[in-house]
Order: sequence, then structure tokens, then C-alpha cells
Amino acid sequence: MSKRKTYRPEEIRAGTTLFIVTRVPGQMVNHYGVAEYLVASKREPQPEPGTAHPYRMHPLIAVYAVSQTDLWRTRRAAQAEADRRLGIELARMKRGAQ
Repeated sequence: MSKRKTYRPEEIRAGTTLFIVTRVPGQMVNHYGVAEYLVASKREPQPEPGTAHPYRMHPLIAVYAVSQTDLWRTRRAAQAEADRRLGIELARMKRGAQ
């Protein structure tokens, strides 16, 4: 049995590094990348609402994120998923061109 590559909500703790597959809309095809976040402690000062805080994520935001998308355990697994999604986009574009 292989180890799970994504986190479950109950596994999110301060100090956990997680990776999210991001989508950047392109002209012909969407591009996918990987964003890395460190789950901060609840007591750490948080950014003002509406401003992005690079790299760190509040634990409650991380729990919300896991309900919306997959949070990957490793950069390698997240990059593999990003590459898979790009392959689907390219195949869809190729089918449309025929």
C-alpha cells in the first residue's frame, strides 16, 4: 500500500509545509505551477485582511483550503499533478484542433 500524497484536514498543524497546484490562465492553454506554504501558529501575527502573506498560512485558512483543493505533502507530488493537468489541457487543445 502506498502512502497518501495529500493531507487530510485533521493532519494540518503549525509547522507543516504544504504545496498547492495553482493555475495561471494563458492565451491558448492554462499553465500550472506549485505554491509552497508553511502553516503558521494561531498566535503568529497575521496579515491585514485583503493582503497576501508570502509563504505563511494561518491554520484556519489551511483547513479551509483542504476543503477546496488538494494540499500535497511534497513538491514532487504537486508538480506531478500540475504536469498531469497540463497534459490534459494540451490533449484537449489537440483534439479541438483536429
